[in-house]
Amino acid sequence: MRHCSMKRLTALTVAVVCLVFTLAAWTGFSKSGDAGERLPRGASFVPDEILVQLKPGYRLETVLSALPMQLVAEEPGKPAPRGLARLKIPRGETVMNAVSLLKGKEGVLFAQPNYVYRAAVFPDDPSYPNQWALPKIGAPTAWDLATGSSDVLVAVLDTGVDLSHPDLAGNLWTNPDEIPGDGLDNDGNGYVDDVHGWNSSANSADVQDDFGHGTHVAGIIGAVGNNGTGVAGVNWKVGIIAVKANKGDSFTTLDLARGTGYVTALRTGKGLPIVAVNASLGAAVSEDPLLNQAIINAGEAGILFVAAAGNDNSDNDRTPFYPSSLFRPNVLSVAATDENDALAIFSLLTNEGSNYGRRTVHLGAPGKYIESTYYFISTSADTPSGYERLSGTSMAAPHVTGILALLKAQDPSRDWIALKNRVLSTGTPLSGLSSKTITGRRLLAAGDGALGALTGSGQTVKSRLRPIPDSLDLEQGTSLDLAALNISGEESLGDLPVSITRNGASYGTLTLRDNGTGFDQAAGDGIASATWTVPSSANSTYVFAFPDGNLTVTVDLAEEPPAPSGGGGGGGCSAAGGLGPFFFLCIPAALFALKRKKPAPPDR
Repeated sequence: MRHCSMKRLTALTVAVVCLVFTLAAWTGFSKSGDAGERLPRGASFVPDEILVQLKPGYRLETVLSALPMQLVAEEPGKPAPRGLARLKIPRGETVMNAVSLLKGKEGVLFAQPNYVYRAAVFPDDPSYPNQWALPKIGAPTAWDLATGSSDVLVAVLDTGVDLSHPDLAGNLWTNPDEIPGDGLDNDGNGYVDDVHGWNSSANSADVQDDFGHGTHVAGIIGAVGNNGTGVAGVNWKVGIIAVKANKGDSFTTLDLARGTGYVTALRTGKGLPIVAVNASLGAAVSEDPLLNQAIINAGEAGILFVAAAGNDNSDNDRTPFYPSSLFRPNVLSVAATDENDALAIFSLLTNEGSNYGRRTVHLGAPGKYIESTYYFISTSADTPSGYERLSGTSMAAPHVTGILALLKAQDPSRDWIALKNRVLSTGTPLSGLSSKTITGRRLLAAGDGALGALTGSGQTVKSRLRPIPDSLDLEQGTSLDLAALNISGEESLGDLPVSITRNGASYGTLTLRDNGTGFDQAAGDGIASATWTVPSSANSTYVFAFPDGNLTVTVDLAEEPPAPSGGGGGGGCSAAGGLGPFFFLCIPAALFALKRKKPAPPDR
């Protein structure tokens, strides 16, 4: 079995000064906000007041008496420039309307909103300048709104987490009802001493990472930010549940299913606010009923499952890659992009690159040369340890998981449907992803108008999910399942009518319904579905006009149906075929920049 060799990259020792400024108007701030009113470029202001500067010799009372709107001057209680007044506007009126009434009036030098300036937050973590992905997805702008919350929990289904890592220890979930090391199941949840999570492979509470991969993934989601150490995570604060499911450099169906089941039990049994499971792993298997059922159970408990799309540079529409190819409403499949917003190629020599899929991979996220926390025991005093730069869809998935957690911290009322749909309806549209992913977008946390997950309202996305091919040859009487993503912002758009033609003539309309019945898996989740039965009409061509392209179904009774095709192949750091084990999906930086070698992990 082939192991990933690792290279140690020396972290830059550039100190990043945290540029933080707070500007208050001379009157001070009342409750800040925009009351649904927002200026160009996203500037916000105090919602119920304006500032007016009068020209010398003019009285405020005289100016206000000539207005159709009643504006009341407030006593600031602080020294103010002569002629400057803060005016309260009446309920139901807008700031911009009040400003426009005063502008140009005799005696008015200027009138303007009382703008709100936010801190320009950049973390002081010394390796933050190496983290190109965070500015790319607009994280600094998002941090002005939310930096995370320890009340929001995510599970990392992986190789464990380095419990003593200085950039992660503060964000590890701790089971408050469990007494460490006493050998008892104090909280009665069926898991003894599960203080920071569970080892589903060894059936123990030992979740200490012995490989590094899980620690790297955890750091992308939630390395402690602004602590003067190492790197910053998407969330500066978050609760990370470590679920160790590996045997060496691979995972088995049973261990992954058990690990997922542990997380679901925490949600259903203890009521923990777990947002998502991050699964930066996978294999090109045709089907996996046991793992599928565990993921379905997690979804029914309200837990999202974020999975890496794979590193084979292949089309998941043609060759399923599990668990990311599982068609369930709680599963998000993530491709990797590079610094230039292209679908990432990890190695030209080995043809390793991000998997993709027009109907099976939801979106892209940064996944090349990603610096994050890492478990490593130095072999000499001058060898840096604790951080590594890796590439792969393993690194892309936790960026999405991190934004899901950040969205939950920003608004705790968001349920799993709202979180998922907000991520899918926002993001930066990329031409290179338009034919490679369901949404055609790269993850964006904030900025760019309606496209930022934390700052925007989202857009309308209508994209066929099933069937996967654009054309099918079917026999009469065959049942065909159809489904489409049909959302706007966080909301489902409900039913989706699809017009049909037969041999070029109108044949009616098929309505896909988001009601949780029949082929539709969950009501109101933003996926509308239907089942259509091929009529008893020979030599017919049916064309279904979906919003994002046509589906063609050809019926010819003179022909036999095509033979079913099987899946195969492998991906990640090691090759996997058939129903073999799953592997995590990372490419070490050593494959890109040849530097001083370090020992590979021992064979297991």
